[in-house]
Amino acid sequence: MVRKISVSEQVRMQVPAVPSEMMIAKRRRWEKQGPTAGTKTGDGWRRSHHDELFLDAVTRLGAVTLSQACRYIYPQAYETVRKRLAKMVDAGLLNRIDTLMWAGSIFYPTRAGREVVVVREESPLLSMEPPAESTMLHRLLVAEEALRLMAEGKTIITEREARLYEMGTSHDSIDERNLFLAQKGVQGSVRNSPGVVPTQQGTQYGTVDRYLLVPTPLAESRYRIPDLFEVLETGELRAIEVELTLKRPARLRGILEGYRRACRGHKSEPYGSTRSLKEVGPLYRQFAGVQWVATQPVVDMLRGPDSGVNPISGKEDIGLVRPLWDKGSTTHLFYRTEKSKQMVRKNWPVSVRLLDVSHDPGLEYALHQMVLPARYRAPLRQWRIWREVWEEEVAGDIDPVSFPQWIRLPGQMKKLRRL
Repeated sequence: MVRKISVSEQVRMQVPAVPSEMMIAKRRRWEKQGPTAGTKTGDGWRRSHHDELFLDAVTRLGAVTLSQACRYIYPQAYETVRKRLAKMVDAGLLNRIDTLMWAGSIFYPTRAGREVVVVREESPLLSMEPPAESTMLHRLLVAEEALRLMAEGKTIITEREARLYEMGTSHDSIDERNLFLAQKGVQGSVRNSPGVVPTQQGTQYGTVDRYLLVPTPLAESRYRIPDLFEVLETGELRAIEVELTLKRPARLRGILEGYRRACRGHKSEPYGSTRSLKEVGPLYRQFAGVQWVATQPVVDMLRGPDSGVNPISGKEDIGLVRPLWDKGSTTHLFYRTEKSKQMVRKNWPVSVRLLDVSHDPGLEYALHQMVLPARYRAPLRQWRIWREVWEEEVAGDIDPVSFPQWIRLPGQMKKLRRL
């Protein structure tokens, strides 16, 4: 006679009464949370050098995705990195956000995680609000730029660090800011030597030197903090702005005017002069320059469309940068040649670069949903199919068009929806 095995009997046969080694280790991680987690025998895991690199990056940037961790920090495979970060979540060093499908897993540090890399108890980096989902795309795109520079061995200063260290007015906060800048390799300019010439800000405590604030008296706010800073080998600073959407021309013009006065110029030279920049000599200021990493509409607004003609008015359009730089006696020599007009020279006062995250499908999808008109947007699964069609169609082209431009071809949407 055949007896039917009950569900309880099946469970008892397949699930041992004694917890597995994996569950025992996870329980240890939960029980031994704190900044020292993973450093002692019996913690259920062992913290690695790359784990601490990740904690340092996420503390400074505020949020980093799993895919970014794989790309820039960990040398191991994706699944190994996922398990490493899960162990740090168990150990109370990280929090995880899984509600944005396009981003995958996003991690930000707990207080204990920040204490691993911030050794001074009074450091302002220990205070932090959880990252907001509404601004997550911009935050992650800035993190992408920062992590790329860090992977190249460059020294950076994040917007978060600039806000925490530069906003003080007391002697103690200024001394702490100066110590932070010195540790990052920032140098002051002495008698027009390569370095930073700080601007002055009037406060209730008197005039204060500012290194990381851009004075923008003609913009809507009097001061601006860039999204990121790169510390150059000369001790100078390069500001980096990640711009996704168009600003009103008047507002952007006010920001640019602030950068024109803050970025490196040349010694005063009469208009019509034929002397080169090398002959005239540099004029060191607060920044060596500013680089805009932006979407195509923002790039066109800054340097003008490739055709040189405004598609709406039909008139010549050279962008917003050149008219401002051309009007200054200490800046008008920079954008005279055809090559410099393209603003691709990174060591010039203003350079622009098209934002490219094609190596990260999640970030690329979210960016496309932001910049494309509503009728061209789609759920993630549908977008992936359309993107595969685009890749097939432009595979043999020498200069392929971008996906946002390709999808706006007349009749393209009708063809894609039939798929």
